[in-house]
Amino acid sequence: MKTPYLILLAILFATYSSHAQNTFPTSGNAGIGTTTPTAGLTVQSEGGNTADGSLFLVNGVNNGFGGGATIAGIKTTAGDGGQYNFLKIQNAGGVKFLINGAGNVGVGTTNLNAKFNIYQGLVLGSVIKNNTLLATTGGSTGANSFLNNLWLVRNVGGSDFTTARLHDGISIDASFGTPQTDTRTWWERDPTSDIQSWGTATNAYLTINKGNVGIGTLTPGSALTLINSTPIIQLFDKEPSPHDGSSMGKLAFGSGGSEYASIEASRVATNFDDVSMLQFRTCWATGAGGDGVNLERMRINFNGNVGIGTTNPQNKLDVNGTIHSQAVKIDLVGWNDYVFKKDYQLRTLQDVKAYIDQNQHLPEIPSQQEMIKKGLDVSEMSKLHMKKIEELTLYLIEKDTEINEQKAINNKLQEQINQLNKKLELLVNKIK
Repeated sequence: MKTPYLILLAILFATYSSHAQNTFPTSGNAGIGTTTPTAGLTVQSEGGNTADGSLFLVNGVNNGFGGGATIAGIKTTAGDGGQYNFLKIQNAGGVKFLINGAGNVGVGTTNLNAKFNIYQGLVLGSVIKNNTLLATTGGSTGANSFLNNLWLVRNVGGSDFTTARLHDGISIDASFGTPQTDTRTWWERDPTSDIQSWGTATNAYLTINKGNVGIGTLTPGSALTLINSTPIIQLFDKEPSPHDGSSMGKLAFGSGGSEYASIEASRVATNFDDVSMLQFRTCWATGAGGDGVNLERMRINFNGNVGIGTTNPQNKLDVNGTIHSQAVKIDLVGWNDYVFKKDYQLRTLQDVKAYIDQNQHLPEIPSQQEMIKKGLDVSEMSKLHMKKIEELTLYLIEKDTEINEQKAINNKLQEQINQLNKKLELLVNKIK
């Protein structure tokens, strides 16, 4: 262990021999620049400044830390401006590494406000995409070097902070090392425009622009803007009991902390975890004559049945209320034009009268009791109405034919009466 020590002492002795007294006893403490060493190796400041203890590796004439020929040095007592520095390394370009008495570390800076401080003194270029590497951390994956780099990058042409961004990205070996071009899974911050973005290579996946969140866009125009070839939002829970009737996801709207509307996917309390429903809730303000409560107004059940104003739809659409529309289009199976075919057996009016007298409703039309019980089938009732209209048309045609025939008979009878009247008139004249 003494051999390296002796070599170091010899070098230091050659450097400092012309400046101060030294002591190198065969045992005990050794001193450079002092004849009263207090430790295994005590180094007293060169020159007459006994307040500083320093160790220098120099090239040429040295006048302390301020000398242009200093390559490296260690101060162990009073430092710059009375600050006690443990370690200080500098050259003609300035301080390169510093550990102060508080244990704060500085690389490229003497402004040690935190435990670890790094400052890149190189000026960022003014051309777009010029960049300066500020820091690198990384490790080996076995076959590759995995590096997390922090760059200062010029976002647009300029010479101050308003055109610069901080770019944090991943590089692998010597690849993916150009910010805003090919770095992987990067995070970028723009303090001027208040923008943060995340992405890879030239693609930005997520952006926060002045509080607006953009997915697939750098310029979100609302609180959340989603642009994608498959714009899908998925909400999943980690419910341990997936068939207990709990919520699977909810999109709520409100103001001032109060919820006024929501869309919620809920489980149906069954023995199966894949039975769900979608519930839509709104609040009707009391000032507008409503109930002031965020209540369910519509739901889509697990079987596709939709209920408006009802929570138990039994059909594809159940509405508990009035439907107002300018038009309704219904797909039909078959129609009633067969009524006009030659072989159609039209009931006689006598048969219709007898049926009405017995049942108090038209043939084939549901009774009042049946309509109340089962409801009105618009499609079927429209067909029945048309059938009855067509039958009524046939009755009218039949009656019109009978009337015309009766008119012809009446005209013929009238003609015979007229002839008889003429003959009668002749007879009367003869008798006279």
